[in-house]
Amino acid sequence: MATYYLAGWDTAAIGTFSVVIGGTVGSGTATVTASTYSHTDLSSVTGTGTYTAFATAVQAALNAVVAGWTVSYSTSTYAYTISHATAFTLTWTGTGGTNLQRALGFTATVGSTTSATSTVRPYYVIVPAISARSQVSDVYEPDDIVKEAVSDGGSSFAISKDTTETFSDWEQQMESASATLARSAVAAVPWTWEAFFKHLRGAYPFRLVDGSTSTVHKLREKGAAFTGTTRRRVAVDYDDLWIIMLMTRDLGTV
Repeated sequence: MATYYLAGWDTAAIGTFSVVIGGTVGSGTATVTASTYSHTDLSSVTGTGTYTAFATAVQAALNAVVAGWTVSYSTSTYAYTISHATAFTLTWTGTGGTNLQRALGFTATVGSTTSATSTVRPYYVIVPAISARSQVSDVYEPDDIVKEAVSDGGSSFAISKDTTETFSDWEQQMESASATLARSAVAAVPWTWEAFFKHLRGAYPFRLVDGSTSTVHKLREKGAAFTGTTRRRVAVDYDDLWIIMLMTRDLGTV
């Protein structure tokens, strides 16, 4: 069964997401409403109206210019499909166009067509080489939940946090250099593990799907950078295979 990661993002940090529509269908510029998004809806965990499905927002933006669009995202092919009964073109203009083009997985202007599908893997998606995780901790509490003191007479006293915070850690092994390092990325899969860490830091959530497991996480401070801890070679001085270490705060199940 598949394993994949879907990162959330915030247009307030990245900027406008837009596209110029042309062709027989009509013309105009569609701009996605400023908000937080992911390729699938995370709001059941992150909160109502947050990190909603990007396909829905893009469809609404296109329909605000010309009615009749359908936009969908596939969790099996990791691709978007944009369709309309009337022939259209899509031109990615300026920073807003680049942002939307990357998020949807296109590399060039879409020529006259009634249906267009991602030509490369979209940004904010990681599909590991091995459809399974290693060294999975499952959920556990942080070490500093309880503080204890002992009197001279040997009596113990303790205080604890009233919290439901849980952590979860694991490794994603045998990742290629092209999947790991931005400088080694290939055109078909432009978003790497390096990009994953540098984008998420400790700010944005991500969804993990691992077989029947579907959970939402944030990177903890200790694991929120692309360091010698969070990525290391499988063997010393061997550059082609890497191990990715995820140290996360487990936010809940989607």
